[in-house]
Amino acid sequence: MDWIKQILNFLKSSPVIIISIFIASSLILFLPISFVEKLYLLNFKNKYGTYLGLAFILSSSILLVIIVMKVWKKFLDKYEKYKLRKSQIKYLTELDDSKTELIKEFIKEETHTLPIQMNNGLVVELESLRLISKAGELFTTDIYNGGFVIPYYLRSWVIKLINKEETLRKKFL
Repeated sequence: MDWIKQILNFLKSSPVIIISIFIASSLILFLPISFVEKLYLLNFKNKYGTYLGLAFILSSSILLVIIVMKVWKKFLDKYEKYKLRKSQIKYLTELDDSKTELIKEFIKEETHTLPIQMNNGLVVELESLRLISKAGELFTTDIYNGGFVIPYYLRSWVIKLINKEETLRKKFL
């Protein structure tokens, strides 16, 4: 049971070790016999050939799985980004008039920043969806004249998306 844990820990180790085992075993197995004789490994190959073959098959299988998993992860990441972008476009396209007007005000400003009352429902929703964010951490507010008015800015991904997509440009610009 303990040796199984050791094998699993070894397999979890760096791919460099597995690549090294793959290269070494494949060289000993597939180099011409004359070259293996010059390296004084012919007796080793004859004596431990079964284990070399097993090491070759196992290491090549592990490397193949690692490569497939990395390619799969990249594919999934791209697909997730694609889905996120589509949902962002859909949300921005279906915004009601009050939210659209607020985003238009942000876009009109050179710095894309506006002082807005933080307990405004539109602001809370747009901030929770990460369309806008507070422009800093410390704010001076006058709670007696107008409530908690603090600066918010339009997130850069929203601006980029509006500039890229024709339907969003028509709606917001």
